[in-house]
Amino acid sequence: MRLTHYIKIAFTNLSRRKKTVKMNILIMSIALLTLVVSNTLLNSVVNFIDEYLLNSLDFRTIHVTVSKKSSDKIEKDLAKLAKQDPNILDFYNELYGITVKLENPYEFIDGNHKELGKSFGYLCLYGGNVEHANFILKGNYFKKIDTQVCIVPKKFYPDMSFDISFLKEKIQFIDGESLIGKNIDINYCAHDCRGDKLEVIKTFNYSFKVVGTYDILDNLYEPNDIIISQKDLQKIYNDIESYDIGIAEEFGKTYTVISDRFSNIDKIKKEINPITNFAGGIAREKSRLGGIVPIAKYVLLAGQALGIALIFISMVNIMLTMCKSIKKRTSEIGLLKAFGYRNFNIIFIIGLEALIIGILSYVFAILISFLLIKGLNFGIEMGGSMYIKRLNIQMNSWYILMMALISVSLPLLGSLQGFMYSVRIKPREAIIKE
Repeated sequence: MRLTHYIKIAFTNLSRRKKTVKMNILIMSIALLTLVVSNTLLNSVVNFIDEYLLNSLDFRTIHVTVSKKSSDKIEKDLAKLAKQDPNILDFYNELYGITVKLENPYEFIDGNHKELGKSFGYLCLYGGNVEHANFILKGNYFKKIDTQVCIVPKKFYPDMSFDISFLKEKIQFIDGESLIGKNIDINYCAHDCRGDKLEVIKTFNYSFKVVGTYDILDNLYEPNDIIISQKDLQKIYNDIESYDIGIAEEFGKTYTVISDRFSNIDKIKKEINPITNFAGGIAREKSRLGGIVPIAKYVLLAGQALGIALIFISMVNIMLTMCKSIKKRTSEIGLLKAFGYRNFNIIFIIGLEALIIGILSYVFAILISFLLIKGLNFGIEMGGSMYIKRLNIQMNSWYILMMALISVSLPLLGSLQGFMYSVRIKPREAIIKE
């Protein structure tokens, strides 16, 4: 007997119970969709965190804080460790970033920018390290001995109010490449901190020549973060500290150790601890994600659990409706056996009915999954911030195969009881039921 004949009988049987078949397809499609989309989102988010966020510069940075008394010895030991460990890319005395004011911030903007807030015109200066050289987009990185030079973000905007967020930025960035070769003039102040309000004692002026642009996305920096030489940053600190009044004396010293990957952070910390423990030193990560990672995983795992539950419900639903359908067709099956159909033929027809339900569910689920993922990626591209655009939601080919296997096996498993019932039907039951 030809396969087309079996398929025709299977479709005829399914068309007689359109309502229950549609319900089977709907429940199974939702189950497959929920399971695959939750898995896709979970893996995409985890990959985004592991490969992008955690391997950005701040998350690969360890700060080692020690007392000034023991700092010289520890500095030598840390320098030795940095040379011996290939996973340590750089080591230096940490100078924290400092906020300064532009001399004439409005020379960097045109008339298309909206009204500017009070925080406009401020820059954050950070000392450069070897890793910053890898982020250069255009121009050159400066040498350690260079002074009065800087690199600026490709997407530059001198405003302290900028926050990294999920939604698209509403500001118009300044093209940092247009600043290469130009000077950035800043001023910074020393203060008297003894009263209720800070009083400016002295104002300093300084100038930097822009020699290149860097990508803020590679290290999660902000558009007003400027990279300068460690020498320049030390000079600014020295200027301020020489005139500041009422600032508490700093009793500790901090060193920076940069790892090649986030996964090596714990290993490097274990190597640092024996060096610093005797002096009460502390080695800690510069940045941490906090509870966002486990929360995201738990939310998406809940989606997976829902998908598994719906798959179980779908299998039970198929089992009940298939058994009910076969019992209604007892006389028909008995008649087919009387005409020479064997148990294998009957089971094959029932199996085809189950497979058709599974295939249709698979087609709907895969189509909606692709459309949903395309929609999410389109939404991220159009409405997401420049940082969140690094999140690429992509369905793994393994999930497509998993959906296909579930679509085939689930309806057949749900039909097992129906198979067993059809085998027990005798040809004479066609007359008895009649």
